[in-house]
Amino acid sequence: MQTQKRKSFASECMTVEGDSGGPMVVKRNKKMVQIGVATAVSFTGCGDRQNLYNSVASHRAWIKEVSDV
Repeated sequence: MQTQKRKSFASECMTVEGDSGGPMVVKRNKKMVQIGVATAVSFTGCGDRQNLYNSVASHRAWIKEVSDV
């Protein structure tokens, strides 16, 4: 099994319990682009929690392979 490099992004109060698998999007050139997938939420309150996201770019080759896109 190939191990992919995992990147994480810290965010403010954006996700809650049950949101794992959801997208992290940013606006680029007037378009919304998905840059991450929610992987973990540590629920200790909005100001004191870190939401982790896997980078979509880090998995681009695998996404192309399995989705035929």
